[in-house]
Amino acid sequence: MTMTERASFQFGDYLLVPRERMLLRHHDPVPLTGKAFDLLLVLVRRSGQLVSKDELLQEVWPGRLVEEVNLSVNISAVRKALGPGGAALIQTVSKRGYRFMAPVIVIDAASEVPFTSAIGASTGGLRWRSRGAPLGPGAARANSANADAYRAYVEGRYAWSQRSEAGLRKAIDSFQRCVSLDPGFATAYAGLADCYATLGYLSFVSPADAFPFARRHALLALERDDVLAEPHASLAYVKFYFDWDWRGAETEFQKHQRLWRVGRAPPGTRPAQRAGSVSAEDRACRIGRPLR
Repeated sequence: MTMTERASFQFGDYLLVPRERMLLRHHDPVPLTGKAFDLLLVLVRRSGQLVSKDELLQEVWPGRLVEEVNLSVNISAVRKALGPGGAALIQTVSKRGYRFMAPVIVIDAASEVPFTSAIGASTGGLRWRSRGAPLGPGAARANSANADAYRAYVEGRYAWSQRSEAGLRKAIDSFQRCVSLDPGFATAYAGLADCYATLGYLSFVSPADAFPFARRHALLALERDDVLAEPHASLAYVKFYFDWDWRGAETEFQKHQRLWRVGRAPPGTRPAQRAGSVSAEDRACRIGRPLR
């Protein structure tokens, strides 16, 4: 497998993982048809460059005679999948082709790849980073240089995003496999803490069977990266639902938000949503009692 084939691509809030055929936004999968995915991949790999219509047709539909309207339809599908800013991400060059406009960071999952200068941000471009380096706001330094460990992590986050009991248990299996391959992978421990906390507060299992495990793995994550934001969110849920420690929960969420703002959270977590949801539950508990 070549360097480009094993690489993932980060742009904005998105992570494109070709070897898994996945596009993630905030760790949640973004649905794309096969051809739309292929089209996005070609454009992202050549970020900042004009890709002609003929080149796109040849790469996405190799050896087939395809009408140009199929290209237009799939470009539209990709822009729609990328949300309100999708149209700005893919520039149409009249009568010639398309250009991907966002800066892209290429992440090699298996080896240390040097950082190189990129084309200006206004015209996109590729930046190479190793899997061990932080990717800016919303990223943690605790990534893995082990390709199998990173694959297990991505699988875990995909399963976690389903928020079902089966999905959470599958995510736990993936994260456990991840830390067995790379015991220093802090964000994988944070994923385990997140899974157990979610199992508890969604009442899939008893609090006693969830929150102590969430606490344990959150602390293991912080032992490996003491400025990682996400474990503090899990600890906040533990303190709120299991310890009944309202002030402690508020303190942990404040740490989570503060670290998030300086770029110390795994990609895809949502500090504002988390803090807001607990604040609402805190108000609700003024007339009720938390889980025990």
